[in-house]
Amino acid sequence: MNLDALRVVDVIARTGSFSAAALALDRVPSAVTYTVRRLEADLGVTLFERQGRGTRLTPAGATLLHEGRQLLRAADRLAEQVQRTAGGWESELRIAVNGIMPFARLRPLIEDFRSIGPNTRLVFRHEVLSGAWEAVGDDRADLVIGATSEGQPLSVTTDRIEVRPMGCIRFVYCMARNHPLATTPGTAAANPDAGQGSAPDTAPATVAGQRPALGVLATEQVLGHCAIIVGDTTRHGEPRSAGLLAGQPVISVATMEHKLALQLAGTGIGFLPLTMARPWLADGSLVAREVALRNPEQQIWFAWQRRHPGKGLAWWIDRLSVPLVQQRLLGDS
Repeated sequence: MNLDALRVVDVIARTGSFSAAALALDRVPSAVTYTVRRLEADLGVTLFERQGRGTRLTPAGATLLHEGRQLLRAADRLAEQVQRTAGGWESELRIAVNGIMPFARLRPLIEDFRSIGPNTRLVFRHEVLSGAWEAVGDDRADLVIGATSEGQPLSVTTDRIEVRPMGCIRFVYCMARNHPLATTPGTAAANPDAGQGSAPDTAPATVAGQRPALGVLATEQVLGHCAIIVGDTTRHGEPRSAGLLAGQPVISVATMEHKLALQLAGTGIGFLPLTMARPWLADGSLVAREVALRNPEQQIWFAWQRRHPGKGLAWWIDRLSVPLVQQRLLGDS
């Protein structure tokens, strides 16, 4: 059994007779008949039976045609993929997206990519912190979008990875309005020696939901309250925990959306991207407090393997390098 024989059976079933199939295939009727008889002999079944001037499939022939058409479609798709690859388009493009990136903002880029016509299959994966860098470094992804400097391992400084900046995302330390820390007075000013780093140079006093009059929350005030973090997706290194104090109770979740839900419910506290938190700060569901933990602004990058990119990857690199596209992806952060 071969693809040519399956195509002959398919055309006979579509046209209704051996003679019509021969005309459609531009072959002599005897060649069509020989192909079918040879296939029947090989399989030990009868595929067609006479019906007046035409033919119809036997049950065995119908089964062969049903499954055979799937093979024919798969063969056609394979041929198309080979032709696209020869033309420079990848059959599949794997893109890792860091959890802090609002995935919905990638939709215009996805639609633009589909509009140019390639049948390149886009495969997106969710990564966090070091896992985002590892995905491209370990060749689990062809491109990573939204990787942060905080999760950057030393391995990305090698010659295998090309890295470009996208801009910055600002974070705010948030809790639900009914959380004890929402109304707990802090210190008058940030203590540069407290926590895991210096206090931010500029307090987010202009953010709706901020309570600057309460002062800066000290490390010891935050330590006793549960932190909600998005778990690092690293497979090899030590998982990193952004904005978490040693000894602090913690709940680790899979996505920023899960983290936001728990913080809105008052289950815990932690940093959220300002773009994600802003609507909830505006209606008072969340309260932002200044803390002496870290600088609330993170540099964002995209990166890819330095090897020669196909046309699909080159398209994404070009678009992600456009400042206006970067601004739309990061938003008002």
